[in-house]
Amino acid sequence: MKITKGDKIMIGSVLIINLLCIPFIFALQKEGTDIIVEVNNKFAGNYSIENEQLIQAEGKLGITEIEIKNKKVRIIQSPCSQKLCVKMGWIGNSRKIAACIPNKVVVRVVNNNYNGLDAIVE
Repeated sequence: MKITKGDKIMIGSVLIINLLCIPFIFALQKEGTDIIVEVNNKFAGNYSIENEQLIQAEGKLGITEIEIKNKKVRIIQSPCSQKLCVKMGWIGNSRKIAACIPNKVVVRVVNNNYNGLDAIVE
């Protein structure tokens, strides 16, 4: 199989487009400044990612424990059966979430200019 001039132009175009997208990908993954906790689709608390602490959020099934440490956050304990929320591990970039769906607890990492427009809706 021989690569034609048109194939080379197409490959070059795709590579250039991909390289131009790299700055946008990194811009979307900024380090967060705040932790927002929502329970049952309602605001339950706002915490600084700078302060190491343990938070307890009372959900539908019971208490979900959230840990903030080293500018990251994770769910460390929840009353759900499969513990997928615990297995999600640490998150620290903005626009990321950890969620215990059965207990209806959502933890978001956001920037300090968070406006709540991307909050979960019923």
